[in-house]
Amino acid sequence: MVAPAGSTCPELLPADLQERFLAIRPRILVHARIYFRHVRCGGRKADAIAETVALAWKWFVRLARRGKDARRFPSVLASFAARAVRSGRRLCGQERVRDVLSPVAQQRHGFSVSKTAGLLHGEQQPAGRGAGGQPALAGARPGAVPHRLPGLAAHAGAGVTGASSTP
Repeated sequence: MVAPAGSTCPELLPADLQERFLAIRPRILVHARIYFRHVRCGGRKADAIAETVALAWKWFVRLARRGKDARRFPSVLASFAARAVRSGRRLCGQERVRDVLSPVAQQRHGFSVSKTAGLLHGEQQPAGRGAGGQPALAGARPGAVPHRLPGLAAHAGAGVTGASSTP
């Protein structure tokens, strides 16, 4: 890696950078594990920890190009990287905030997505019952899935139930 013109930092080779980063990597890992300890899904937790280390590496290299030694502040680097990952930042881009399945969108907008029990494995609902065992709507098309619209409940009185169908 070549230092930019006018820079006071010595020329660092990629092997030197890797060696320096590996010296602070255990501290970054510990910080990420503590920061994401609340994540229950093991896969999501591992992804978040890996993204934290990846962002820390990217920022470590960027700081080295500017002539700064990030080994002097590994906790701050790890903390910023973990916060960025929690906010949806990834090494290659960012999570979409408008995607319903994105954990970032669910966190920001206060909702969650879950499975519909029994309907995923081809089980049939009892006659006269809709999804979730609730009474079927009169006049609803077969295959329509009833759901509650909490935003409309305040305007229409009691809980409003609507039917949506997929083509």
